[in-house]
Amino acid sequence: MIKVKFFCLLLCFFQIVKSQTPHYSFNPEHTKEIAKHYSAEPIIFPIEERLVATEKQVAQENPEYHKLLNEIKTKQKDSLENQLMIFEYNRHLQLVKDFVKSEERYKKKKNLLIKAQEFFLKNNYNYLVYADDEINSSKKSRFNSLKSNETQFKYELKRIISQISLNTPKNSSINELNELRKRLKKHPEFIYKTDIDSTNTKNAFVILKELSGVKYLNGIFELYGKYELIKKYGYTQEGDIVNVIEDQSYNSRQNVVIQNIESKELFATTGEIFDYGIDLRLVNLEKNLNDRGYKTSKNGEDIIIHTSQTDLVLTRDIYLQIQNNNIEYIDKVANSVNQFNLYTSKSESIISHLSDLRKIYNSRYLGGNLDNEFLKKYRNEVLAERKKYDKIRNLEGRKDNLENFQQHLTYKSINQFLAITNELLKSEEKLN
Repeated sequence: MIKVKFFCLLLCFFQIVKSQTPHYSFNPEHTKEIAKHYSAEPIIFPIEERLVATEKQVAQENPEYHKLLNEIKTKQKDSLENQLMIFEYNRHLQLVKDFVKSEERYKKKKNLLIKAQEFFLKNNYNYLVYADDEINSSKKSRFNSLKSNETQFKYELKRIISQISLNTPKNSSINELNELRKRLKKHPEFIYKTDIDSTNTKNAFVILKELSGVKYLNGIFELYGKYELIKKYGYTQEGDIVNVIEDQSYNSRQNVVIQNIESKELFATTGEIFDYGIDLRLVNLEKNLNDRGYKTSKNGEDIIIHTSQTDLVLTRDIYLQIQNNNIEYIDKVANSVNQFNLYTSKSESIISHLSDLRKIYNSRYLGGNLDNEFLKKYRNEVLAERKKYDKIRNLEGRKDNLENFQQHLTYKSINQFLAITNELLKSEEKLN
């Protein structure tokens, strides 16, 4: 939504002036005018306190979780079997290696090859490391031929060892198991379902049917508190149960509850609703100013205070000083504004003088004739301007409230002061 400047300013007032409960007057005519400044209106729901059934959370087993858990158990069993097979495979490979390394006679160490060959045959591995009439008999002739030449036999066994090592089986179940475990982490063991417990009731605020707009509000309202949806998602809608918190602090983005001070009706909406009402504190403030001899008028949404010296915008600092009965602060700020404008009206001559002084300084510097008499004159004139400048910078109402003070000024005077600031800083660089 487009924010009206003055209402944004009031939010700062509300946070500080807590001793007063702000009341807002709503009427359809005023609301219609204010709505022209906005692209959309706040949604409004009447709410009322009712006896409602409470909710309870019921835990149910998550079927997807348990399905994955069973798959993991099966895969763990497969993985263990695969690991045992790999262990046995490598153990029988080592038997062949031990045979090749051994210096024993063939008859004493051939049992190593027999055990290895039995394992390979049993598990359908086509490696030839041993054969006789009972074991691997179809390859007996080829085995005896290899064995007849000891050197050739060792060479052939080493070749087979390399082949066996290269074909060591992998445990594919490990990767599959890791993937299943990752998927399991994404699923909770239990799913919690909200059920209505009709045997247990409580008093709660319930959202009623949405109203047709801000124009429905008519009368004087105050902030009752804030509200939170009991559910953790979605937008406010009819039938929702809300938790109302009695709290007088708020911002425009929060969900708030307002109350008609006469009918005591409650409405759920957002903090932006107050932009559409008339703050009765401001009405009282204007009356207070008028009674003290100050005339006021409106400029858009700004309240203008007319003093004998100049016109001021009702800013945050002025508002707070009035609340503290320091009405004299208005004239002090008006005097400061006049002094500021008088000073900046001379900006051209001030800038010109400083610029010319700096040009002479640069010329003398390049010519090598920066004598003490000129340097003293340069310093005195720059410091004299700094003294005038600091007096303006520290004017009452400006020193500690720059943002507020600038609302009383024109863009021209603000830019003139910035130009003087820039020129003075450049001149002061020569003093170092």
